[in-house]
Amino acid sequence: MSANDIGYMFGNIWVYALIGGLIGLVVGAINKKRNPYATENKKVVGTVVAVSLLGIVGAVLFNVFVLAEKEETFTKAGLTITLTDKFGEKDMAAYTAYYESRQAVVFTLKEEFSLFEQAGISSEMSLDEYVKVVSDANNKSYIAKEKDGLTYFEFNQTINGKDFSYFAVVYRGDDAYWLVQFACENKNYSEFSEKFVEWAKTVVV
Repeated sequence: MSANDIGYMFGNIWVYALIGGLIGLVVGAINKKRNPYATENKKVVGTVVAVSLLGIVGAVLFNVFVLAEKEETFTKAGLTITLTDKFGEKDMAAYTAYYESRQAVVFTLKEEFSLFEQAGISSEMSLDEYVKVVSDANNKSYIAKEKDGLTYFEFNQTINGKDFSYFAVVYRGDDAYWLVQFACENKNYSEFSEKFVEWAKTVVV
């Protein structure tokens, strides 16, 4: 669940509480009309509190079970990855597959061995060497790193005035190398960095 979803959840809690309070006042007014001589203050307060609490509990349960993210697996062109149901697949030129959510995106690129062989590059290169090839092709100086069995590199890029952070992971399949890039706005990277690692570890090629 993202920070926005959490904020939305708590926003809903107070809405439900307000509704519960109003219901309590209405119930109290009805009771007082039925018996105007009864001491209704305590009853009204008790009803307001009880119904408000029920509203809060209902809101929490709704958000936990309805808004909670669920795992969803995507497969395309020989690569399978498990993300969440907040992602949807869209077309993106120059990439094999592209998945998008409100706050993060995932790009996958399949580069078949034959492409490297035609360029005089060995298809038996290591993943570190593949990172070097990607780096040179983009006139960058990416540094290959290792974490939890993943070979990856990180970089930042500004697009349309917004700063984005990328977590790029490389894989070797039976007939191709794969470059999978996870990205989000720089300000959200601390929230997504561990999720990117978790999702990257689900990749099967």
